[in-house]
Amino acid sequence: HASELMAMLKALFIYSPLFGKTEETENDKLLFFYPADIVMDVKMNHVGLSEALVKFTCSFSQDRPIEALHTNKTRRVYFSPEPDFWLSMIVNLPTTQKTKEGKPVMEFIEEDVQNHVLIELLKEAYRTYKLFNGSMATSVGKVGRKGLMEKLELFFNKYIPTMDIGSGDVLDAFQGINFLPLDKRVYLRVHSFHNLMEEAFPCIRYTVFLFNEHLVWSGLEQDDMRVLYKYLVRDLLQHLPINPMSPGTGRAARSGCFLVGPEGLEPDAAINAPPIFVNREEGRDLRLIVYQFHAATCCAVVDASVARSMAFYRDFDTFVRQNLNTLDTSLGEQLRRPPTTGDVFRYIYFNQMNLAVKYSFVTASRRGPTPPAGMPVVPPELMRYLGDVHADFSCYPESDCEVIMKLRNDHWIVGRKSDQREFLVVLLNKYASIIDVSEEIKKQASVHFANIFFLD
Repeated sequence: HASELMAMLKALFIYSPLFGKTEETENDKLLFFYPADIVMDVKMNHVGLSEALVKFTCSFSQDRPIEALHTNKTRRVYFSPEPDFWLSMIVNLPTTQKTKEGKPVMEFIEEDVQNHVLIELLKEAYRTYKLFNGSMATSVGKVGRKGLMEKLELFFNKYIPTMDIGSGDVLDAFQGINFLPLDKRVYLRVHSFHNLMEEAFPCIRYTVFLFNEHLVWSGLEQDDMRVLYKYLVRDLLQHLPINPMSPGTGRAARSGCFLVGPEGLEPDAAINAPPIFVNREEGRDLRLIVYQFHAATCCAVVDASVARSMAFYRDFDTFVRQNLNTLDTSLGEQLRRPPTTGDVFRYIYFNQMNLAVKYSFVTASRRGPTPPAGMPVVPPELMRYLGDVHADFSCYPESDCEVIMKLRNDHWIVGRKSDQREFLVVLLNKYASIIDVSEEIKKQASVHFANIFFLD
């Protein structure tokens, strides 16, 4: 018998060589370290190793310093989001305990941890921090090193426990967005709703609209929307109850309420509208509000002065209630369309140009958007194979690629990349040949992706 432990976060730290330039002040380089209950000498050993590796690898490639370090028991990944600021994460490799000759033996499973997934998780952590706190360099200029440290501690101590290190997979590497496909009639109604909102509330700078955890409309740039989408579907909306009247297993508030903003509409109700730093206007004081009506999520980015006005929230609540009732029903009908995917066709589609991701299966431990009822669950090993294919494609960003492989369990893995689109497929047909598999992929793609993906 074998007992297994998943990969676990050992440490995450942030440092900057802008500080601590003398031997006496060297500890000032460290801006944040998790967990905090580690002696300073150990923390600085990690920082020193990171600095040495960065300096060494820069001598070979100034543009691409070290990204990952493999050891027997850990995996370390590195990311520099801003000049002279570094994030590093140390992950304990998963283990399996086996019995050999009557004695327990611990083995570390290196292949279960994929560099590109860990790096994307680290990037996502920084992007989320930046969206709600601004850049680290800007913070240093405004509040100094200690002020930045307080911001990092407040954010990351809450964020790190939500990181899904052990079950991260290729979908985390894509960091894509689930869009809701709409017919022209419903799309025009959504467009009209947002035009009416902008006319009614000129103070709103940007709007974002989701339905059943699918993106319907966004006025934000892609990089900002990618981060906000993950925050909404992975964190905020997961606290809502499952809505039995919603298609699939969606989450919803039975009647309208603010998820982010005022705690009620009474005159003395507390207001919690956090700052949000979008790429276009990082210097502007903007606030985020989120309103839930049944399965619809309406986000607005507003000026800070408006975010303190209870009259604005009352008017916003009234407007959404009056204008979303019929639209909510129309959007629900879009989700109730019967699926066209066959039982043997499992795929992941990702479009780098608009960050659209679509998939027909998940792993059992995956966090994030609530999957539709009945969506197939596949073993983590299959996701790792798909992740390896994606990692290979990433090595050739300008090339069109194709990979076909057959596994020992008779599954076929097919990966195709064309024009910044990736198509990853799992097929189960033990008697198929490569030609049969290629024909099946063409057939299924013509059904599901005829208008958006060119395979030949």
